[in-house]
Amino acid sequence: MSFRAKMIAGIALIEALFLFAILVSGLAVLSRSHEQALRIRASGDVQLFATAAANALISEDVGALRRVVREVARNRGVFYAAAWDGKGRLLAHVGDEPGRRGALDAQARVKVDGA
Repeated sequence: MSFRAKMIAGIALIEALFLFAILVSGLAVLSRSHEQALRIRASGDVQLFATAAANALISEDVGALRRVVREVARNRGVFYAAAWDGKGRLLAHVGDEPGRRGALDAQARVKVDGA
């Protein structure tokens, strides 16, 4: 193989390696960006759920709380929704088991009377 052919092959190999590194780096950035957007959306959805559940929690209306939890679980991408009281007792839940692999866990507290 001539010196010119070796140089062309070497340059092509280096360019291929740089292209691969740029591609991998770009995919990593997109993945982190997508995960961050998902966390922001989940946080907003949970705050909305907490606001909707607040009246049922304040009035201690477990039936209304169960309806709110069922409604939340109908949203696309929600696998599990639950509400606990201040003592950690489960009041209502709907959906698959919590902690599903690859699922994002988001939660919010509802404070009543400054507690």
